[in-house]
Amino acid sequence: MILAPSAVKLGQLAADFAATAAMPGEPSGILVLAAYGAGFAVTASVVLSLGSALGIGIQLALRSLAGKLFPQWSSRTHGSWRPSWKSVRVSMLSLALLGTLVYADREVILPWPETKPPDASEWIDREKSLFRALLAGHRYDILVLPVEADGASFDRIARSMMTRYLSLRTAERTGMRLPDPTLLARALDVRARRIDHKDALRLAELLGVRTMLASQVRRTGQSFTVTTKLWRRESGEAPWAEASGAEAKDLPYGDQLPPSVAFRDTVDALLDAMRLGAGKPNPAPAPSAADALQPLDDLLRLSSSTGGSATQRALRLQLLASLHQQETVEAETLWERSLIALWRTSDGSELSRTLEARAYARLSRRPYALERLGNPESPAGQALLAVLNGNVPGVEAAIESIEHRGLRLITETDLADLYDLYGLGKRLAARRMTLSKLAWTDANIFDFRLSSPDWFRGDVHQQVASALQRITKVEVAWHQAAAGLIRWLNWLPDPLDSHNLRLAQAVERMTARLDEMEAQ
Repeated sequence: MILAPSAVKLGQLAADFAATAAMPGEPSGILVLAAYGAGFAVTASVVLSLGSALGIGIQLALRSLAGKLFPQWSSRTHGSWRPSWKSVRVSMLSLALLGTLVYADREVILPWPETKPPDASEWIDREKSLFRALLAGHRYDILVLPVEADGASFDRIARSMMTRYLSLRTAERTGMRLPDPTLLARALDVRARRIDHKDALRLAELLGVRTMLASQVRRTGQSFTVTTKLWRRESGEAPWAEASGAEAKDLPYGDQLPPSVAFRDTVDALLDAMRLGAGKPNPAPAPSAADALQPLDDLLRLSSSTGGSATQRALRLQLLASLHQQETVEAETLWERSLIALWRTSDGSELSRTLEARAYARLSRRPYALERLGNPESPAGQALLAVLNGNVPGVEAAIESIEHRGLRLITETDLADLYDLYGLGKRLAARRMTLSKLAWTDANIFDFRLSSPDWFRGDVHQQVASALQRITKVEVAWHQAAAGLIRWLNWLPDPLDSHNLRLAQAVERMTARLDEMEAQ
């Protein structure tokens, strides 16, 4: 009975082959039906017969082994054992019960006990240690902890943007030194909705901090409340004590008003209530000069560039963000930082609105992005409007007219993502060939960004494996092939079967070996 699922699977495969062979050009008919039934019956019978023979062989082997190990028990059960009708009924009922349990498990009806998650993640701990080591080289006056979720709340992006606005205004009002919000979040587990306050206090001691802001946000219907507490201690040995606190209550939000934007306009009132710093006016932004060409050919120099107007800084950050795999923490933090750079731009230029709209779109705020973009007239703005509406022909029509290389490069990544979304692999491949001839930026990084969808394309894995066959042999490990075959025969889901990921693993192992050999 153990081979029953395999018998059905192989019988179905043989039946399909028999039906096709009987009448290749006729999808239906009595002959096809007969061939299908015969192919299924013969193959399933052969598999079940082999299973029975295997079972009998195992039984004889076990009986012989038991006779040698337990001779007294063997003498009592001498002779062939024949199952009674009662044993057959119990076996059939047990199989029916087992089938019911399997069906309930497949349909997620049976509430199996969940696996207890580990107390700590080694990967997260390593990441936190890395960023704490970066921060430990400096001394700071105040920590603005990432805004936490208090029950029903918002996603990581909304809470991160609130933290950035709160950190920026705290630094401007007090003149205190505080760590970069991105580094601080990574040092405290950037993906966590709640922060371990004991861990935060240990980090504060490491950085020599004596003042700390801790905030929480709770969502209720179409409004939310932010609660902030100010903690201080007099010396390194003194205990922490709550100095003051404040709330920003019933702040509205919606598709046309992201929660971070609603909170941004109340940050100063919150800090005033805690008497933290003087209520200074927001610094005037630098005038937006004609946007200079970014150093696209040297990404290292681009990433270390400073200064310039707000639009230049935002464009620089968005260029780096567009070259990252989207919807990753690294890309999202760069888009967030570009919004902070654009916060107080007052020129209202279409370039500023285009940059702001693109950042909100990449941060999953499409309705607000459309509102901020308005009705653009420039090719870059029109291309972004087409991207927001999923209009591939519109993007293709406008992109060739974008003269600024930085904006053109960002729009090319937008178009590549649209091609992947709609399954337009041939267009994406042709565009990659065209763009590879333009020496705008680092060719390897740009091609890697445009080829990110290929990691989940089985035909690409096959092409890479065929190319490697000229150098060395690419084979799927025998235990992985056996595991895949067992899953297939028993109708079990195989996560590595989609996109031919098992072959992709074999390719990665072989390329790693080639790299090691070349390094030696």
